[in-house]
Amino acid sequence: MNEWAQFSNRYASQEKNVVWTFFGNRFVKSFDSDEPIMDAVLFMNRHLRNFRLKGCVFYAVYEPTLKEMGLLSLSRVEKIFYLKKRGAFDASLWDKFLVHKVERHAYDGE
Repeated sequence: MNEWAQFSNRYASQEKNVVWTFFGNRFVKSFDSDEPIMDAVLFMNRHLRNFRLKGCVFYAVYEPTLKEMGLLSLSRVEKIFYLKKRGAFDASLWDKFLVHKVERHAYDGE
């Protein structure tokens, strides 16, 4: 079973956001704090000793907030997969970030 399937099966009914981080196709760490995307980015910055997280892939229960989108974009995270939307959210907001385009994958095939 691949990582996304494992994550999906484990957290499909989760009410709190959880983030798994991967680098180079290897699992690095899981975060389940109040702001797991923020914590994941800060950890990966220290772990890789670089503020640019090229090659990093994040799996999250909930889609990123606008603040988190900015952080992911500025950090140059390569991809984010998420299971649940946070409500009526305009996905075109991702395209407003001119620094870096994060490849995103949602549960509905977005």
